Amino acid sequence: MSPATFTSLAFALLASACGTGHLPEYRTSPTGQSVGSSTELAAITERNLRSQIQPATDRPLRFTQFVAPDYPPLLQIYGTQDKIRIMLRIEADGTTSIVGASKSHSEALLRSLEDAIRRWRFEPLTRGGSPTSAVVSVDFDFRLE
Repeated sequence: MSPATFTSLAFALLASACGTGHLPEYRTSPTGQSVGSSTELAAITERNLRSQIQPATDRPLRFTQFVAPDYPPLLQIYGTQDKIRIMLRIEADGTTSIVGASKSHSEALLRSLEDAIRRWRFEPLTRGGSPTSAVVSVDFDFRLE
């Protein structure tokens, strides 16, 4: 994903290049904040996920690799928007797997989000010195603003 894609973003990305005149936006739940860069998006996502892990792990949850989902240009041209909730498992080794997803109006947006999440990596999770995993959810709002 190019840096230009993140210029006008939020838990999401690029439509002006598609000629629609609308800039896509990704938002994260629960704050619904607009995001200006992948670093900012990763930080907001990390905080939201961290707050869901109970009891707390030995160290706070931290990304070692964050991949933002693509907002396919053709879907932007057609004005496709969607809100998708993904349940994911963060394994003790920091890898992720998809546990479940809400219904999506767009299989392409769901696939994009699932592909990005599968590439997320975290520092290994431990609780009381023993490896542990956690199940959390993340909301993505694919929206053109």
